[in-house]
Amino acid sequence: MGRRDVTRCRARRWFRLPVDRALTGADADGPTRRPAELGRARHCAEESLRPVPPRLPRGIGQGGRRARQHAGESEDRVSHDVVLSGCVSTVLGSYLKALGTHRLVAEQFDASALACWDRSGRFHLVSSADRDGLIDFFVHRYAPTPLVTPWNGGSGFYASDQQSGIQAITRCHDERFARYREVIDRCRQLLANLGLTEKPDEKEAKSRLLRHARSYLPDDAVVWLDAAYVIGDDARYPALLGTGGNDGRLDFANNFMQRLAELFLAPKVRAGSPKRAINAADGFTASVFGAPHRGALQLAAVGQFMPALAGGTNMTAGLKTEGRVNPWDFILALEGALTFAGAAVRRLDAARHGSASFRCELWLPLWRAPCTFPEIATLFGEARLEVGRRRATSGLDAARALATLGVDRGLDGFERLGVLRRNGLSFLAAWLGTFEARAVPRVDLLRELDGWLGSIERLDEARPDVSAGLRRLEEAMFEACRRDLPLTATLAAIGNLERVVAASDKSRRSVRPLRTLSAAWYAAANDGSPEYAVASAVASWDIRPSLEPVEGYRWSERIRPEWTGRNALENIVAIARRRIIAAGAGFLPLGGRPTVSAHVLRTLLAGALDLDRLRDLVFGLSLIDNDVQVAPPSLEDVADVDRIFCVLRAVTSPRFLQIDGRHPSPKTVGAILARLTARDVGGALVLAERRLQASGCALRAPLREVGSRRDVEALAAALVIPLPHALEDRIIHHAVRPSTEMSETREAHR
Repeated sequence: MGRRDVTRCRARRWFRLPVDRALTGADADGPTRRPAELGRARHCAEESLRPVPPRLPRGIGQGGRRARQHAGESEDRVSHDVVLSGCVSTVLGSYLKALGTHRLVAEQFDASALACWDRSGRFHLVSSADRDGLIDFFVHRYAPTPLVTPWNGGSGFYASDQQSGIQAITRCHDERFARYREVIDRCRQLLANLGLTEKPDEKEAKSRLLRHARSYLPDDAVVWLDAAYVIGDDARYPALLGTGGNDGRLDFANNFMQRLAELFLAPKVRAGSPKRAINAADGFTASVFGAPHRGALQLAAVGQFMPALAGGTNMTAGLKTEGRVNPWDFILALEGALTFAGAAVRRLDAARHGSASFRCELWLPLWRAPCTFPEIATLFGEARLEVGRRRATSGLDAARALATLGVDRGLDGFERLGVLRRNGLSFLAAWLGTFEARAVPRVDLLRELDGWLGSIERLDEARPDVSAGLRRLEEAMFEACRRDLPLTATLAAIGNLERVVAASDKSRRSVRPLRTLSAAWYAAANDGSPEYAVASAVASWDIRPSLEPVEGYRWSERIRPEWTGRNALENIVAIARRRIIAAGAGFLPLGGRPTVSAHVLRTLLAGALDLDRLRDLVFGLSLIDNDVQVAPPSLEDVADVDRIFCVLRAVTSPRFLQIDGRHPSPKTVGAILARLTARDVGGALVLAERRLQASGCALRAPLREVGSRRDVEALAAALVIPLPHALEDRIIHHAVRPSTEMSETREAHR
């Protein structure tokens, strides 16, 4: 391999997204908590969320012809678009297999080879080789990359290790393995120079071996070292390759050599052995093209790359099964893993020795425009997701970055995979879904939460309801990014979390109240639901001090919130009664935002609202700047609205009975609400009729309450929530005839 090739190899980088404790809160050394480093970073609320660089290399997204010209390909050259049906994007090993196939073809066969993913998640390879040409190349000319892990036990370099693969390679004379033999010899010399005859167990000795390996081994082996570990103050291990090229007791490099020996070096099969020799061409066809072939799967471990083939307990119809793998699957997956090597790992990976049940997340890019491997290598080398000036440290950070500027990079989506603990030190890469890259401008509003969320994440031993509320909010934020949804669920989760934090003395000592959210949140979260409309009307009372003990942006010991553990409708009525009492004679402070339509009113009166959702939205909307301009809903027919409600509303309306801007009897309104609290609808109706008669009004028809199934709590709440003026007038006039004086006054104001 020439110097230019080595430089290009070293440029192949990508990142891992560790979520470790960030998503699960699991801490191997102590109780559940959120990582301080994530919380501190969230204080940068004013910094935008952006991926860097803004675009893919030139040529991606410009079609096959432009990409071929970019690669220096002649227009009259014959190219074959071969679908690699065995390489799908949703399985980590299969994704890596696709990258490995493209890399090897580009480096050893056709430098202008192009590749892309289609909408069904299959990999396309465009090169001078057709299907048969690819089979011929890999079976007869493919030269394996020398992968070695002399720092691991089980690597094949120590007496107690399985050595069938390494011995087969060192004893063969196949020219394709010449570089591999050289690297193995250099490893043995290095171990001899360091006086190591067994795996180094001490941390210092292992770090010394890792440092010497980088300077002593040939350049084409250093590419593998870049992918397997990162040397800093301490060695760190990217989660893609476990803890330094192994998954528990499975050493990747040693098994790589064993699979190569099975395919190319014709090992003798012992009598009675369950293994059968596999034909390299048939195995390649089964692996890369997905063609079924009996005997393609061999009894062998596959590690975290292909969970369905890993074997073990409860992985089959019986209790237990052995792991099986097509040797080509394992070989090409590790060849593809080299694309992830390099400086991006140093910047962006923080995998932690498999100490958490959720080790990390991997976000694997998808592109549908054909591009060359150097372009892909540049993508993997430079692409990163950043929150302001810090790296993304969770799946939520990645989702936010992609929902803001991800589309500018020319990527069509990402596969999201989680590296999860299976048992002991073994992990599996589980598919967590496909994330389409799309612009969702409203997601940029989430940065207003960063500082507040950070302080909650840093809480030690948070109350269960606080932890559950934080988890709910993170999930809502993620779904809003992923599915381009209104921020309704997010706002409700914010309200819920603010509520449970405010209810905890311990939490209030460490977490300040959330600062007022910008007015843009109102439209971004409005899903048009009845709960949102009712909550919006109630929140326009400037209701926050009635919900939580807050003054400005600090908690207050002087304020006693009126909102208690009762349901949302009861709390709304209680707050309205308190406002009426506090306002004094002549004032009825129940006006507000005109968001409730006739349809919403019917839904409320029918008792069909989700009261938990209503509660959370009241809290959430109370956090938004009240300077929101809202157009009233269109006027609808109200003939079917409950006439008892219409009569009662004539009295509780802040406008209908007022004289010279003052309500004639706020005490009557309070008494009506008290009657309804006692479920005495008839008594409330009597009070309303008396007040109307005193004001010169009359009912259009006699009305009496005769034991009904009316939802009294909903009726009481409907009497106090703000209504659009036109809707309120139509409702009242449906059942009440105003006095002559009131009619003349209204006529004069027209």
